[in-house]
Amino acid sequence: MPLNHLKTIRQDLQKRGITTAVMYGRFQPLHMGHIALYNTARVLCDDVHIVLNATQGTPNNRNPFNVHQKGTMFLLANDDLPPQNLHYAKVYLGKGGDVSADVATLLKVFEKIAPHDKIVIPYHRKPDDIRSFLVDGEERRLHYVDLLTKPIGPLLALSLTEHHILKYVQMDAAHVRNGSKGDDYLNPRVSAYIKWQMAQAEVNGRDVGASAHNDTQHVPRPEILDVLDHPHFQNPFAHLNGNHAGESSGADMNGATGGHLSRPAHQDFSQNKGHHASPTRTNGVPHPNQLLRLEQ
Repeated sequence: MPLNHLKTIRQDLQKRGITTAVMYGRFQPLHMGHIALYNTARVLCDDVHIVLNATQGTPNNRNPFNVHQKGTMFLLANDDLPPQNLHYAKVYLGKGGDVSADVATLLKVFEKIAPHDKIVIPYHRKPDDIRSFLVDGEERRLHYVDLLTKPIGPLLALSLTEHHILKYVQMDAAHVRNGSKGDDYLNPRVSAYIKWQMAQAEVNGRDVGASAHNDTQHVPRPEILDVLDHPHFQNPFAHLNGNHAGESSGADMNGATGGHLSRPAHQDFSQNKGHHASPTRTNGVPHPNQLLRLEQ
């Protein structure tokens, strides 16, 4: 297990006064690889925030879910994530090119979370995430995290390998969207939620991300999702009041006016092949603080 490495990194971060970690991305959808990275960040820092890129509505099949749905997935999969640690930004770094406005938006969001010298971005570097960007007028091939972190940006990055990540899962969200990998790679609550949302969309004759909130008509909700009755699931972004830095109004960012998006081809969640449930935690991983105590 990578706990000894993580404990060393945590101690170094604490010496620098860094106790806040931020994960950001599209999370289309949230899968076990993302959750493994979140659990790792929870070991490294006491305070972990999620910034969801509001990419729903972009003209491709890579972004089917709106940010309300993605925020709900995070809360369903991580019982220890406070709703106030969810944020959104209407940016899309995946397009490459000149994304200076998107970078400025993200930096404003991060600055509201914590000062630049008190924050770290833990991430797993994948070759597929490298794009051609314009940096100071020069075209350079970079990982999107490099746009925000030193030496180009002001933030500290922590590139984690599979040897650092707790219960590392090698996959990409595209594997879920195209149906090549199914429920084994999704938290059981998230899997049930996605199927439910897709069924709602089918009955209502719309795309899965076209509704800003959870529809409750027509399709019975699975019992595993009864947790959605808790108030913090009704609007996980209520604390922002639509005024977060560089962000649009709640209706627009949630996808209600985000434009038409076709349902991804071959998207199939019909096979229930298994789950990662645990009697102690829904994603099958003990609380990070428990893990640290076991190593002491």
